Amino acid sequence: MLWYVYHCFFLPIFSLSSLKGERRIRVITLALPTTTNVSEMFASADQVAIATLMANKAVERALTHKLEDSRDYIFQRLVDILVSYKTNMTSGGAGASAALAISDNLKMLPVLILGLLKNVGIRQSAQIPPDIRAYSQCLLTTLPSQLLIPYIYPTFFSLHSMPPEAGTVGENGVIMPPALPLTSERLERHGLFLIEDGQTIFLY
Repeated sequence: MLWYVYHCFFLPIFSLSSLKGERRIRVITLALPTTTNVSEMFASADQVAIATLMANKAVERALTHKLEDSRDYIFQRLVDILVSYKTNMTSGGAGASAALAISDNLKMLPVLILGLLKNVGIRQSAQIPPDIRAYSQCLLTTLPSQLLIPYIYPTFFSLHSMPPEAGTVGENGVIMPPALPLTSERLERHGLFLIEDGQTIFLY
């Protein structure tokens, strides 16, 4: 028996010039399977890709609308995702529940969106200089996903309780201490902590 899978095709075309003035065209073809099954859609969702898209949309909307509208837009998109998952994928449906219902592959999405809302690029504060905000917005729209995620959700290390092998060179390079969740519960009065987002390093 033959099973037919419908696909959605993307064909982006880029026109660019080389350093020697030569005009070049790059064509990328991408075929993605489609589904009418909501569970398959949520199971295949990529939280990193969603967060990257949200960052670009947030900056785009901040440039054409008020900053508050940009923040409300991405927050409402997150709410829509959570409501849709709860309505279609949980037995409780649309009923009231204190627990946050989301699939395992999207469990970090609310944290990433919260980090995006706190980023200086779209944070609502009159104390942020325009040039600093513009620089951050540039990073939000140009950084690749593997660098964007640490930028909106920094890496947090405890330096006073590092394992003995931390800082030494292993098979895969320098051995780093284990990363900690970004929560105040991990802070200690006598501790030494490091936070880095790929652009700035803070010692506390």
